[in-house]
Amino acid sequence: MAHAPGLVGAIGLLALGWTVTFLASATRARRPEFTKLVAYLALVGAVLYAFGAVLYPVGLVLEGSSFLDGARTVDEARDVGTGGLVISGSLLLQLGPLVMVAGMFLVSLNAMRVGLLTRFLGILGVVSAVLIIIPLVPLPLVQ
Repeated sequence: MAHAPGLVGAIGLLALGWTVTFLASATRARRPEFTKLVAYLALVGAVLYAFGAVLYPVGLVLEGSSFLDGARTVDEARDVGTGGLVISGSLLLQLGPLVMVAGMFLVSLNAMRVGLLTRFLGILGVVSAVLIIIPLVPLPLVQ
């Protein structure tokens, strides 16, 4: 239960990715040169983050329990956290938000250009995308 905030955050990012993908499909309907790949970037990033949010704690629990069931040597203690699930989960937790930010940035900018978002909401979308990567304020005031 200690990793529940990570799972709730992953569900929230999945919902955000789905919403941005919907906005991207509406943008693509108004601007056909808007590529389909960019339309799904936010959803792909959210899915990657969600997989990472599941793989990382599961890997830590599995490695911790195998360490406790084993001989408990110093060398085995150094190896805890270096397994495949932990490393791949950590990689997905870092790669997912980057992909999602790229999608949110491009969709917000193009939706503003075609008139689906006002200038204020377009800039707010771009700023909130950047704040996912660089959290300047501890509370998600802008997001």
